[in-house]
Amino acid sequence: MLQEKAWREPRSFYVYKGCGLVLRIEDRPGTLGTRAAPPTGPDSSQHPFIQLESFNAFEENDLALLLKEAESFDAYLEKLIAAGYDLMSQEGVFEMRLDEGFRLFSEQQLVGVCWNQPGQFTELVRQPLKGLQTFQFATLSCYREEWSEKLLLCLESSASFEELKSGLHKLGLQLIPQC
Repeated sequence: MLQEKAWREPRSFYVYKGCGLVLRIEDRPGTLGTRAAPPTGPDSSQHPFIQLESFNAFEENDLALLLKEAESFDAYLEKLIAAGYDLMSQEGVFEMRLDEGFRLFSEQQLVGVCWNQPGQFTELVRQPLKGLQTFQFATLSCYREEWSEKLLLCLESSASFEELKSGLHKLGLQLIPQC
């Protein structure tokens, strides 16, 4: 596991619906902006706890409603996940569309998401510094702290995305396709 000094501040994530990019968010006061056309949701107004950039006009109204209901960045992350959105650590160049991704379930509990995309392992509350915990064959976001160590070990012991999927199955996880 990473030492305390290796955590990123502010945290930053790409937000996907299925395998399509909808948001880029940072855990800091900032503006609500859009790259989507035509803009129908958040404008370029100031916000007390989030820096946000939207990429999908069709999702903006739903995303804005979730943000309005959230009292903090962490609460917004939880609302996004509960509404079917997934988080990817903001590491390197982003993709507007991903090819293959899976939500990870233990029984009925969502514990994370993984993509067949080079990237970083991250947790919701503790995000490694850029360049740490990166993998050439997969990106994995852990949503439940109690699963963090197991998911990271599985990722570190895999040499390919197929090996990772096999290891996740061996942990008893159900992989639900997102794309």
